[in-house]
Amino acid sequence: MQNGHSDIVKVILEALPCLAQEINISASDIVDLLTAKSLARDTGLFMAMQRGHMNVINTIFNALPTLFNTFKFDKKI
Repeated sequence: MQNGHSDIVKVILEALPCLAQEINISASDIVDLLTAKSLARDTGLFMAMQRGHMNVINTIFNALPTLFNTFKFDKKI
């Protein structure tokens, strides 16, 4: 795995459901995290794709079902 980026992303995404039990994390907070942007206004997903870090993108996409089930996303978000 390139520079361990996907490992770090996986640990963070797997920790979110556990953290939600301890602190108030909403579906909106998760969307903000997944759509965070650089100073150049590029999203993390775009930068990962641009740099060929498909393992990071796969890690995020694989985590989405668990995040959706845990945080009960609303279509309005």
